[in-house]
Amino acid sequence: MGSLLDAAAHGLRKLADVNLRQIPRMADFALWATACETAFWPAGTFARAHRANRRAAIEDLIEADPVAARVREIMASRTTGERFGSSACRCPDR
Repeated sequence: MGSLLDAAAHGLRKLADVNLRQIPRMADFALWATACETAFWPAGTFARAHRANRRAAIEDLIEADPVAARVREIMASRTTGERFGSSACRCPDR
């Protein structure tokens, strides 16, 4: 319990000095975690863990969705510059 209180005190001292380059979702939590992180870990640890967690969640979401997974397969098999369909209008003449 003492370690958690030490981290909270550390966070309170550092909170005013925290500047995030990009504000993620749950911005208050991100600010608080960033302020507290240097009590236990090097600066930037929280941001790296948060990005990795978000990336993993997105990957899981795509893999669980059959349409998104298929679109990813199609896009991965494309060669650079390859196009789908035509941009030419196929409207009947007026």
